[in-house]
Amino acid sequence: MHAALRPRGAAGSGLLRLNAFGASWMGVLLMPVYIPFLHSRGLRTAEILDLQAIYSLAVMAFEIPTGLVCDLLGRRRTIILGACLNLAGLLGFAAAGRFATYAAVQLVLASGWSLVSGADVAMIYDVLDRSGADRDARRHALGTYTLAQVTGEAAAALAGGFVAACSLRAVGWLTAAEAVLPLALAFGLPEGARRREHALATVRAIPRASRDVLGAALPRLLFANWVVWGLSTFIAVWLLQPFWQQQEVGLRWFGLLWAATLLTVGVCSRLAPQLVRVAGPRASFLLLAILPVLGYGGMAAFTGVPGIAAGFLFYASRGLNGVVLREAFNHHVPSALRATFNSIGSGASRLGYAAAGPLIGLVIDHAGLRAALACLCATFLFLLVALGIPLARRLGSSPGPARAATPPGNDAAPGTR
Repeated sequence: MHAALRPRGAAGSGLLRLNAFGASWMGVLLMPVYIPFLHSRGLRTAEILDLQAIYSLAVMAFEIPTGLVCDLLGRRRTIILGACLNLAGLLGFAAAGRFATYAAVQLVLASGWSLVSGADVAMIYDVLDRSGADRDARRHALGTYTLAQVTGEAAAALAGGFVAACSLRAVGWLTAAEAVLPLALAFGLPEGARRREHALATVRAIPRASRDVLGAALPRLLFANWVVWGLSTFIAVWLLQPFWQQQEVGLRWFGLLWAATLLTVGVCSRLAPQLVRVAGPRASFLLLAILPVLGYGGMAAFTGVPGIAAGFLFYASRGLNGVVLREAFNHHVPSALRATFNSIGSGASRLGYAAAGPLIGLVIDHAGLRAALACLCATFLFLLVALGIPLARRLGSSPGPARAATPPGNDAAPGTR
């Protein structure tokens, strides 16, 4: 990142605090052994995927209202409330023992996640808007935030895998204890002033902003592809652990593998701005869209080390998506409604998983994991042709950020349009 573009002073301090929060928020010890943990509680793989479908439906239902809460009441208050609900949900998760109880806990966790989802990215843009940062600085800030998140995830994965090798029960309670840290850090996050008049104007602006943002072909295609390729990697997350189990990978290696996949996200997100500058937005997008197709195909076709290596392609795509498509879409969104639109995008991905998750579970139960992976490869290959190619045609092929028109009402800081 060029020194002239690096936020300094209050902006730099605010971004540092956000990065610390992001690292702690994503540092969930349980994640690398999530499926073995639930297996130890008597749940089948299909039931675990059903739980994720319930969670995704709940997130989808909560996303838009919680995005509005964030835009109306302020980012920091919303994140604090979300962190409180996350702590309560993880305590319930550690104590639960039946499918019905886990399903109820998922609702609490979903509400907490929905409140934070979109609010953190909107806060990053608020900080950068006040400092007059340009689009290159925004890409770097998003890449750095993603790197902070996955670094926290990776560190937690290493610790969680080590603890799980000793006691799966202990890792559940330690995950709940760790959730205190993001709650404490949330109180130190930056917050801009929110006025009632501004809040009412935000609500009134939603219909017009929706027409401006999603009514134009390029923003609509950016939104659709952001959702689809986010979904492609989200589905894969819940299939890697069963795949590793089929390859007879020892539980003590789960944490190391999980950490390695997350570091792949961090490295790719950090390199994404340079990739856009060198290869151009079209090539960068096509790369992130092709990688999940190759990942599903590779896992369906190969076993052992080649199949495990194919799983890393999803995380490379995730790292690129979080910068390339997210930044391009947010460039078209009015700053006052960024949390709302980011929540809509997250909710759409969750809705897609809620529909696909149970079907994938049925295919796994009746035809096996390899058949499910092959079906997913074919599905996302079709979506690449149906949605990815039309977007690629509209993106600039030359290196450097694409110049996109800013919709009416975008009150981003000068230099960001």
